[in-house]
Amino acid sequence: MTNLKSKYILEKWHMHPLLLDHINLNKILYNGQSFRWRWYFHDTAKVDSSINGFLDKNKTSEFSLIKIHYNTIRLPASDSAHMLKLCQHGQRLYFSTPDSKIVTQVEDFLIKMLQLNVDRLELYKNISQLDNHLKNLLSPHLESLDFKKLECTIMKLPAWETLLSFICSSNNNILRISSMCHKLCEIGGEKVTEIEVPVYDGEEFIEYQTIPMYAFPTCQTLLEKCDENMLKEAKFGYRARYITQTLQLFDTLRKTEGFETLSDSQFMCHYMSPAVREMTYEKAKAWLIQFSGCGPKVADCVLLYSDVALENIVKQEEKSEFTEAVRTWNGIIPFDAHITRIAIRDFPHIVKKNHKNLDLMRKILMAKFGNFGGWIQVLLFTKEIERSSRS
Repeated sequence: MTNLKSKYILEKWHMHPLLLDHINLNKILYNGQSFRWRWYFHDTAKVDSSINGFLDKNKTSEFSLIKIHYNTIRLPASDSAHMLKLCQHGQRLYFSTPDSKIVTQVEDFLIKMLQLNVDRLELYKNISQLDNHLKNLLSPHLESLDFKKLECTIMKLPAWETLLSFICSSNNNILRISSMCHKLCEIGGEKVTEIEVPVYDGEEFIEYQTIPMYAFPTCQTLLEKCDENMLKEAKFGYRARYITQTLQLFDTLRKTEGFETLSDSQFMCHYMSPAVREMTYEKAKAWLIQFSGCGPKVADCVLLYSDVALENIVKQEEKSEFTEAVRTWNGIIPFDAHITRIAIRDFPHIVKKNHKNLDLMRKILMAKFGNFGGWIQVLLFTKEIERSSRS
C-alpha cells in the first residue's frame, strides 16, 4: 500500500450503531436542506486510515475510492463546535471526530440529523398508499427492495443555522447558497481546525490541499464582525439587508425577554418547539415570519428542517421517539417554484382547481398527505434536482 503522506490520515473512525436504512448520504447531504457539507475521495488502496479496517477488503479496485463528507457541527448540549467526517459503506455509517470524548454525543446528533430511528421501508409503504402517482413511483422499488435511486430523508439541523441558510436561499440556487453559508463561517472566524483534502486527476493522486474549517457563527459574532455593506461586497445582494436586520431583531428579542444565557438555537426552540411550549405550527410560523427575509416558504423550511421538534428526543434506544409533534412538523411542505411545478405536473387531480393560489395548494397537499408531506416533498424534490442535472 502506498502511503500518501498527511498528518490527518490516521484519524480515528467509529461505526454508528444504527444502520443507514435506505439512506443515501451522497444525495441527502446535497439536496437543498443543508448547505455546508463538502466531500472528497479517500483511496483505500493507497492511504492508511482506520476506516479501511471497517470496509470490505474483497472489493475490486474500482471500489477503492470512497467518498468522505466533512463539515463542522455545533452540538446542542454544550453549544460547542466540532469537526465531523462521515462515510457511507453499504448500510453502515462511519464517522470521525478529533475529540474522542464526544463520540456518544455525535452518535445522538446523527440520529437526530438523519432521523435514523424511522423505519424507511414502512415509510415508503405508507407513502405509496396515499396517491396513485406515488404508488406508481414507489411500487417498482418496493417490489425489488432497491431504494438506491430514492431518497426522502428529512434532515434535522440546528435551528439558527437553518434560519440564516434559508434566508440566503431566496431566489437562489444550491451552489450559491452553499457559497454564502461558507462565507458567513469565514466572516465569523471561529476556526475549529483545518483538514488536508487529497486532490486527484482522475484516479491519480496529485497533492493534499489544506482547508480551514470554521464553525457556523453565532448571532452575536456576526453582529460584531459584519454589516450590510460587507455582505453586499461578499455578493449576498439584497439578502445582506435581510441578514443584518434579522441579526438585530434576534438580538433585541433575546435581550428584551431575558434569554441572554441561551444559545441561538435554544432561544429559537423556546418559541418554536412543540415539545417545549406546546407550540402550534401556525404560531411557530408566525414567530419566524417577523424576521427579515423569512417569508412563509422560508419559515416552513426552518420548521421542517430544524431540530426544534426533536428537542427532547435524543437516545437511540428510544424506539417510540416519533411523537405526534414531530410527525406534524414532518408534514410541512415548503412551496417554491420547484414544488409548484411538481404539484401541478404530478398531482393535477388534487390541485388543478387551485393552481394559481400557492398557499391553498400547500394546504390542500398537506391535508392530503398528512404527516408524510415533508417526506414526500424531499423525495420528489431530490428526483427533480437529478432530472434537472441530466437535462
